Amino acid sequence: MTITLTNQDTIARSAGIARLVGDHTVDEFRKVVSKRGGPIPDWIEDGGGVYTVPPGETKSVTQVLAPGKYAISDDETTEGDGEGESLADLGAKGEFTVTGPASDAELPAQPATLTAKDYSYEFKGFKAGKNMVRFEHRHGAAPRDHVPDQQGQDDRGRQEGVHLRRAAEGTAAG
Repeated sequence: MTITLTNQDTIARSAGIARLVGDHTVDEFRKVVSKRGGPIPDWIEDGGGVYTVPPGETKSVTQVLAPGKYAISDDETTEGDGEGESLADLGAKGEFTVTGPASDAELPAQPATLTAKDYSYEFKGFKAGKNMVRFEHRHGAAPRDHVPDQQGQDDRGRQEGVHLRRAAEGTAAG
């Protein structure tokens, strides 16, 4: 599935998604992900979505979504750069359901791969400038610790610009 977000607002917007296993709600999801440094419960799986789209721009992401209920939320703030009120807390959140059999579809091939495993990252195929990137999350990696906040800082203060299980346009330093 390709998700496209066209931002016609005057502030940055996003559409982050995560699969909710069991009878959980987007509000329960928001409580967990709003906390810094805590573990992600087993009932939250398969994160991704379209992150930080500046005003007047469009971004897309291609993901394989397993059947189930998903939370979707805008993790940006009213003032930008993490300042002001959370747009999700103001109502920019919801739920949707993916139905039908599980897909064995593959994501489009990408020349660069970023793999998270055991609290570390492995980079392959990156070049200076913009890159199409495949992000892989290997068993043993802690998802919460790999998801950066609004400024691209993960919980250990590293400068990263990645999100779980997505193939998205990124920029390599060069």
